[in-house]
Amino acid sequence: MSVRTARRISTTWPPAQGPRRCGVALVLALGLLLGGTAPVVDAQRGDAALTVISGQVRAQPPGAASFRPAADGQVLPSGSRVRTAANSWATLTFFDGTTITLDPDSEVVLAHVEPAADAPDGLLLTLQLSAGRIWAQVSSLFDRGSSFEVQAAGVSAVAREGTFGFQLANDGTLGCWAIAGSPLVVQRGDDERVLGPEEQLVISAAGGALPAPTPREFGPGLLEVQTQGGVLARVVDPRGLTVGFASGEFVVNQVIDAATSLPSAPDRWLRVRGPTAGPYALVLQPEATGPYLVRVTLEREDSELAAYEWQAEVQLGEVLVADLVVEDSPDGPTGLRVAAPRPADGPLPGSFQFP
Repeated sequence: MSVRTARRISTTWPPAQGPRRCGVALVLALGLLLGGTAPVVDAQRGDAALTVISGQVRAQPPGAASFRPAADGQVLPSGSRVRTAANSWATLTFFDGTTITLDPDSEVVLAHVEPAADAPDGLLLTLQLSAGRIWAQVSSLFDRGSSFEVQAAGVSAVAREGTFGFQLANDGTLGCWAIAGSPLVVQRGDDERVLGPEEQLVISAAGGALPAPTPREFGPGLLEVQTQGGVLARVVDPRGLTVGFASGEFVVNQVIDAATSLPSAPDRWLRVRGPTAGPYALVLQPEATGPYLVRVTLEREDSELAAYEWQAEVQLGEVLVADLVVEDSPDGPTGLRVAAPRPADGPLPGSFQFP
């Protein structure tokens, strides 16, 4: 592999659009994507595969008397409960590619999971949020016909497909927000509000009319990776959370407020809003032998702080890793240091299951 020296850039690279429909296998291939072949585990369409990203995660399958330590790759049927401890993260991956990531001190119930009647590749998912914060990427392709509902504090939030977040505070206040995809419809009794992309709603436990949606408040800064050619990119943040493309059909999104292009887009991108300071890993997985281009940029308040670009040839099966370091101050990110991609020489960073 030859890599040209990284150079600073400031050009705009608009993302391509356009979904592609494809089928989904009837079995979940589970395990860490470490550059090899993941083991296959039998699972029903209503089950979820659990990824233990870090820390202590406990699960209570239906019929179990109490919570038990959960295993990475454990298959959980509808009716199961999942709970994360402090400084612990976990992700649930469903048959259609939908992922639900639990932040620390969070708990959910897989209340209802079944195939969508009008979409053979889609699911109808209902989760009950008992505590904490979750982040949902509902279906990777945005055209599988899946729908997703979160129930918490007497509120129901329903969307067809897209990226959404939910947070239930100790005092019963519920936050809901949408980043991309279909609108999020929030209901309490007969009252209803519709959230578009980058809108949020903070609902008091005291009752009364639902407030009007407001713009989502993001952390400062934007880290973006753009690719052309035969590589799939994903980023692993300092906490071990992954966002990006595990395949040409499947998106991993464990990072709050992150977003990606469609997996099928010829020019793919991923964006991390409010990036935390520290070391990141950029993983480049070839889809085919041939040329590729990667651009990594960091912005704050519409000003470009740093930008790097590589053009190179890659061989199928040769996974590459680049080290990124986000520097910051109390006001947000101040700079970005990026090393040129190198061939991976061991287990790849990041932890996730994929269909």
